[in-house]
Amino acid sequence: MSRDASCSCARAMRGIVVGIAAIAIAACSHRDPSPRPRAPVAVREERVTPRDHAPPPVHADTPAPARRELGPLPSELAALRWPEPPRITRTVGAHDAASLQRAVDAPGTCVRVHGSIPDAIVVHASDVEILMDDGARLGRITVVPGTQRVHLSGGTIDGIELSPPARWDPEPTYDEALMISDVLVDHVRAEASDSAFVIRGRRVAIVDSDVRAERYSLWAGDTGPLDGADLIVAGNTFRSAGPEATLRIHDVVRSVVVDNVLSNGRKHDYRVHGRSDLAYAARNVLLRTGIMIGNQPGDAVGTVVLERNTLHLEEPSMLEIDEGAIRRLVLRDNVVYTDRWDTFYPYPRVREGWIVEHNERHPFRPYVAER
Repeated sequence: MSRDASCSCARAMRGIVVGIAAIAIAACSHRDPSPRPRAPVAVREERVTPRDHAPPPVHADTPAPARRELGPLPSELAALRWPEPPRITRTVGAHDAASLQRAVDAPGTCVRVHGSIPDAIVVHASDVEILMDDGARLGRITVVPGTQRVHLSGGTIDGIELSPPARWDPEPTYDEALMISDVLVDHVRAEASDSAFVIRGRRVAIVDSDVRAERYSLWAGDTGPLDGADLIVAGNTFRSAGPEATLRIHDVVRSVVVDNVLSNGRKHDYRVHGRSDLAYAARNVLLRTGIMIGNQPGDAVGTVVLERNTLHLEEPSMLEIDEGAIRRLVLRDNVVYTDRWDTFYPYPRVREGWIVEHNERHPFRPYVAER
């Protein structure tokens, strides 16, 4: 065989290999095997926050954290609850990791963080408030099982993780008493080399924050047979690089996702799975990618309501649903800008009891942020 013929054969083989690899990547990206954030470090029994301690007396002048306006909600969400504020009895300052860790180990503490403390910290106590100065920075924050009433505000963090409601020995044993509750994160910038907000809990709110994450901007799930509840995500800008979705919810009852800008390099911006019910998303802007609901093995999703959202779609996956895994779906008054689809609802039929109305499709145009 001549040298030219050998080179031609080699180029052809390389082309075949590249083509097969591309097909494999596309197949994996269409329906992933439910990837999750990395498993948490096992929490020893003594590091679990006890729930039987007497609550500390509250400073009379301690203000409750502000609640963001969520707009009109469906009547089914009347039971939605915001996090309760921490019961603060003292205020201290922290300039280094040691003083910060001591502060968050003591119930009833408001700690003001000054400067950069890149170390990871673990919140072992309930009724803790972390207020960060402008320009202050923290490493990753972990909240142990059973903790209640935590407030984080301001500054820049690597991310925050609420531990699963379980003891590990070495496998998890789930316990209602270990469910974290009443956590508010507001006006925080997260720059995460992994996932930014990993949420397992009840009455958790992430508001008015800015995220850049290599994986999930927000993951909610991993609570075993227990359900999370009352998740509020409002007024944020979430940017995920694309290996995983931007915002993904598993096994959460009552979630409200409103007034956010969600973007992703490749995976979906908004996903709902597992036993999730009463999931409401409204007035969000989704950039590049779209929505997935009920497409994972074992999903039994209840009601999902999507209304008045705007999609600027550049990737092919706009709305992926498994109608057999969703009890009730409402798609109303949504707008998509795309050249890949000619309708917002690309399915041949609408199931009985579902509502699909007044959705619009227009030619693609890029998103321009309001000033």
